[in-house]
Amino acid sequence: MLNGMSKVVFFFQSLDPYAVKEALPAAEVSVVHTKARCADYIIENPDVDGIFLQRDALGQEHRRFMESVKLHFPLITVGLISPVRPEPMLEDCVLIVHARMPEIIGREIGLILADAARREKRASVRYDWPLKGRLIRPGEPNGAADGMPCRVRSLSSGGAFLETGNAALKEKDPIRLGIEFLNQRCALDAVVVSLRPAGARTKSGCGVRFNMPPQAAVDLFERVVRDALMQALLNPDEEVKPPALDDQDLLIPGFESA
Repeated sequence: MLNGMSKVVFFFQSLDPYAVKEALPAAEVSVVHTKARCADYIIENPDVDGIFLQRDALGQEHRRFMESVKLHFPLITVGLISPVRPEPMLEDCVLIVHARMPEIIGREIGLILADAARREKRASVRYDWPLKGRLIRPGEPNGAADGMPCRVRSLSSGGAFLETGNAALKEKDPIRLGIEFLNQRCALDAVVVSLRPAGARTKSGCGVRFNMPPQAAVDLFERVVRDALMQALLNPDEEVKPPALDDQDLLIPGFESA
């Protein structure tokens, strides 16, 4: 049973989505009919709990789309409604057998959403290019070209994850972060909010939250991240290059030509 209002997207081929929706009175269900509309919805609503794709046969186009959704939105539950199990099965995807009554499928989705609703949700979208960055400590020269090199991963309008190597940082440490784009760079104040040790497949680093960034910088990051996500979801086999900014972005405090 759902606790509170869950958000879910139905992207169905032949099954009546509204018949399934009737079995989910405690969910906010959005019905979409194209990949572009589906991508637009989850980019605008990063706190969505689940997306369910219904296909009579899962083709390569929709397989790659769902794999891209899972890659860029790992906290969203991805479900496939199909009469048969596809081979190979989508990794980390929930399978619901299609040959059942819509109300039964709806109840199964409700159980899945009840578990998904307990997970962490993201307040803003992010994209992992990665970008070159520079980590600047208090008291050091604080221009966008100063500081220790680092990699900027998972950029969002609110912060980023930094691969920092052997930098000795602690939670709540204030820093200034320089970020390089194709043709411009910026430097913004931030604070360390989490630390991650190196793992078998991950590098050591820290999560940072921007500290009172200019609203124009927030709007810019939201735009370039959403544009990158839309390209990645609709064209998953094409490389998403780091963004090139406009000349007017140089008017934002902390931004300059690279």
